[in-house]
Amino acid sequence: RAVFLTEPIRAFHDMRPNSRSLVMGLTPEVRRLIESRVPGSCVLMDKIGHEEIPKILSECKVGINVHPWLGPHLKVALPVKVCEYMACGCAVVSSTLPVLDEILNAGTMPMQEPLATILDSKTPVDYARAVLRFVEAIDRGEDPGMRLRAFALSHMNWETEADKLCKLYLHLLGRLCTA
Repeated sequence: RAVFLTEPIRAFHDMRPNSRSLVMGLTPEVRRLIESRVPGSCVLMDKIGHEEIPKILSECKVGINVHPWLGPHLKVALPVKVCEYMACGCAVVSSTLPVLDEILNAGTMPMQEPLATILDSKTPVDYARAVLRFVEAIDRGEDPGMRLRAFALSHMNWETEADKLCKLYLHLLGRLCTA
């Protein structure tokens, strides 16, 4: 997956040579594996503390999450990094993941533009083009991450999750009582 990530990064930098990119949270092994595969304007950061992530992401424009192969464990996964991108106001380009798709589609009104770019693609240039579209929109003064952040604040918080949990518990208790 890390090697795959280097391909959209290279493609993006080919399309927009003066851009910068950042990959963070690397183990020493992964760093060694990818450092020769990314352009010099791609900064590689080792693992960092959770408290540092918001500051770093607040300076980013677009977050990317690639899962080119949908294994069984990903069918029930919601990548934390995508939630962090949304909370920090980054636009998001991600591989399609059932839980993420469900969450984002539940919050999108019919006939409204999608909240994020979700790709069902194994082609690195598709990811690079999606990132480029967001960067160009930001250059025009648009803020594609703003809607995503507003969505995250209103739909992905403890209060709404607590409500869902309470309904689930009441449903389970109802079934237990009638069984």
